[in-house]
Amino acid sequence: MKKKIILMMMVSLMGTSVFMSGCGKTGNDVAVEDDEDEDDEDEDDEDEEDREDDENDQNDDGSDAPSVKPIVEMIDKDDLSDQIRILIDDRDYWTMSDADDDAVYRIGYCVTDLDLDGRIELIVSREYDYSNVSDSYVYEINEAGDDYGFVCLNLFNSTITDDVEPDFLSCDSADCYFDKENRELHYLLIDNFDNGNGNYGALLMDVNKSSENIYCNSYLTISVQENVDQENYESTYEYKYYEGNMEIKEADYYRIIDSYPEDVVTRPVYFGYLTRYSYQEMYLNDLDNAALEDALCDSYYVFAGSLDQIDFDHTYNITSDTLPDIDLSSLAIGDWELYSSEVEDSVTRYTPDSPFYKEMYVYDDNSVYFIDYEYGEIVRTFSSELNYQDFYPVFEYDIVEELGKPDELGAVLETYTLTDHYYENGAEFLEVTEDIYSDDGWLGYSILNFRRQ
Repeated sequence: MKKKIILMMMVSLMGTSVFMSGCGKTGNDVAVEDDEDEDDEDEDDEDEEDREDDENDQNDDGSDAPSVKPIVEMIDKDDLSDQIRILIDDRDYWTMSDADDDAVYRIGYCVTDLDLDGRIELIVSREYDYSNVSDSYVYEINEAGDDYGFVCLNLFNSTITDDVEPDFLSCDSADCYFDKENRELHYLLIDNFDNGNGNYGALLMDVNKSSENIYCNSYLTISVQENVDQENYESTYEYKYYEGNMEIKEADYYRIIDSYPEDVVTRPVYFGYLTRYSYQEMYLNDLDNAALEDALCDSYYVFAGSLDQIDFDHTYNITSDTLPDIDLSSLAIGDWELYSSEVEDSVTRYTPDSPFYKEMYVYDDNSVYFIDYEYGEIVRTFSSELNYQDFYPVFEYDIVEELGKPDELGAVLETYTLTDHYYENGAEFLEVTEDIYSDDGWLGYSILNFRRQ
């Protein structure tokens, strides 16, 4: 769990301009017209002229000039249903199973039209519990509209890792931009990798679809080397940053992130995954054809921007059995003392006389009482309440509400997420991830390991 949390934080570090949470959003910004670009009018005029030239001009030999590839921003409802039914008629072929593999964590199904050619794709993806491994298959309705086939994933290998397939199921949203010259949409997707021996990280790739191919180009990478001191149960972390396969400085990494891609307008796009976790009963197979058609149509509508992703999740994914099989809120009930914290590449141990020592009391009504100490003296207390966010119990401390202003670092909010429960050397521990936010966004995080008193 700890490694997954670190990778989640690395994704957060990449900035909201690259990865959007999708909360309460629709994908209306997917439209390829650059209405909001300051150069829109000139560009639109030029595009219109190009279209007229392509449609009306002829080549010197008198033959028709090539037509401009049409853009279909919203597939007609009847046409969409017809395409979905072609897939459903062969559902036993593309439905994934975890029956023979206990390591499967979740399986997801998503309908898109990545190249806006009016022919839908079905992305089928499976994630495993170990080593950030996933495998995916992409299918597309053929040009005749009477069958479907495979879409080939063209993976441009990175020397940092051999794992260069996008983690489709982890990308509930992505930034995209429209390449006017080639009339192609590009998406920035993530691949979490694990090379073993404590080396893991996150690879960003520029992904575009053309005809029956998806091209995945290595863009930026954060690589983490975790070094474990087995004797003292401590870990240190070394970070490296790459553009393609070339090592760069951390500052350059974030500069490139902030400017992705140069000189074009990026827009958020959202994906509606029908997701089944391994601890749920069979979900997709329990849907009859009519219900599955509705679900897959709605998945496409999330991508097309006419259905809110949150509404989709509440309809199809947020159920009483989608919570983790470990009930962290119940396991957290009791009295806890801070044992250690992990911040970037350092681990700190605590005693009651240490600076920044903490105690936490969790009650069966989901209320929380939190105490901060400085060298044995209480410097802050607050009460809060556990609520579930993304399947994990979370409680908050609103700095502005309590102090009337941001703190000296400019922070306005602290959130504490219960992320794991474990036993070590006979003691019981609760892992809590603390995130700190300012008005401008996320400031940083630390992992707090509490031991039951």
